Amino acid sequence: MTKHVQTTRQRRSERLTAPIPVLVLGKDAQGASFQEETTTMVVNAHGGLFLLSATVARGARLTIEHPVTLERQPVVVVFVGDGPEGKRQVGVEFARPAPNFWRVDYAPHDWKASAS
Repeated sequence: MTKHVQTTRQRRSERLTAPIPVLVLGKDAQGASFQEETTTMVVNAHGGLFLLSATVARGARLTIEHPVTLERQPVVVVFVGDGPEGKRQVGVEFARPAPNFWRVDYAPHDWKASAS
């Protein structure tokens, strides 16, 4: 189930509350390689937000993989915040808008514009 999230700031693409499983691969803040299965909290045409046990730094380059399509997208960490149970909220941005990566059935109108 997806839910549209209203924001007061103008965003490049509308956010959706959507629990989508992903595999996150990269190096943690200490330089050690990791891969972690997680689920998104929020997605949009430009990236997403999820919880990670791994400690990553803002600006870190990671890869996310969609477990159904096995498609991979390079991402950059743009936000790190506290999460529940010792995990961190991690916001990531695609190198280029990738609205089709999430395979959302009812994508907002502005996602189609982002794909152009």
